[in-house]
Amino acid sequence: MVAPPVPADAVLALVFTVIAQVDVWRPDLAVWGDDPVAGPAALNSALLLLVTVPVAWRRTAPLAATAASMTGVTAQAALTGQPPIGLLLVAPVLTVVYSAAAYGTRRQAWIGLALTAVATAVHDALDPRIQSLDDVGEASYWWLVIALAWLVGLYVGSRRRARLDAALARQREVELERAEQEAVARERLRIANELHDVVAHNVSVVALHVGAALELLDGTSERAREPLLIVEATARSTLKEMRSLLGILRSADADATQAPQPGLASLRALVAGVTDAGLPVELAIEGKAHPLPAGVDLAAYRIVQEALTNILKHAVDATHAVVRVCFAPGRVQLSIFDDGRPNPRADRVPGHGLVGMRERVALYGGELTVGAGTAGGFLVEARLPIGEATP
Repeated sequence: MVAPPVPADAVLALVFTVIAQVDVWRPDLAVWGDDPVAGPAALNSALLLLVTVPVAWRRTAPLAATAASMTGVTAQAALTGQPPIGLLLVAPVLTVVYSAAAYGTRRQAWIGLALTAVATAVHDALDPRIQSLDDVGEASYWWLVIALAWLVGLYVGSRRRARLDAALARQREVELERAEQEAVARERLRIANELHDVVAHNVSVVALHVGAALELLDGTSERAREPLLIVEATARSTLKEMRSLLGILRSADADATQAPQPGLASLRALVAGVTDAGLPVELAIEGKAHPLPAGVDLAAYRIVQEALTNILKHAVDATHAVVRVCFAPGRVQLSIFDDGRPNPRADRVPGHGLVGMRERVALYGGELTVGAGTAGGFLVEARLPIGEATP
């Protein structure tokens, strides 16, 4: 499909058409000095339309415009035997041969020049005004003008293509730089997620174990209490510093992708670790368990891990927690809740744990609900579709 003409070129084609038609029908109004066009007016009018109208597509279809115009020049000369001279032909011919070189490919430029040369040769061969060598010499002047127009078009076209190539190169550099920045951001976020999911969880368990050990110490174990207090303080300080580090690493709103390691099959070990830390956890599996896509499996494990870590860190007087996994057609649903109450001294700034859970759920087109449970405590519910998204 040929692209529509540029408005300025359509206006130019209209101007050339008016000049040619005035030369055909009202030569007395031709103030630009053209001689009357000899031959049948209706035939000349139609053939000259074929010469001038294609100028409108000189930029959007330069070779087609040149071919059409040169066909009109050749047909007019051959059918009437009275090829005209003057502005009515010079203007459109020079315009299309220039445009073929300036806006077409190198191959189209040469084809356009060849078509113009053939049309000009036919025109001159059938021109009754060319009778002697002197007449041929005078006509050859127009050959030089045509060649000059083509060379100017070739030069302008090469400069235009060079500017276009430079602009494309700059655009490619910008896109490459953006892709590199996005890759770095994804890697930073992946590191932040894994640091929080693995290291922060383990440090929380260490701090909880130390707190439990301090409660078990009697008055005769004061010498052991001091190093345990130091360990507990160090663990909590490490968690605060890690939060600051994660804030730096999370510099892009993108999700990380990596080969999944743990999955729902690892939940029993996770639950056993939290239970050993002092919080009894019940694991309930509902429905027929079946293999999940690797990314969904990893995301489900991380959501449970983060929810249990939050209970360890923030719940007050929690004596029991429940992890419920429900396998349903097309989805897996997770419910994690406890029987404690919110810690009023907990940090009010939203932690990266909930952010990470939301990111993982959103990645797979799921839904996440967090808030107070109906029977007290805190409830985390996640619904992950199976097979509807890929990591």
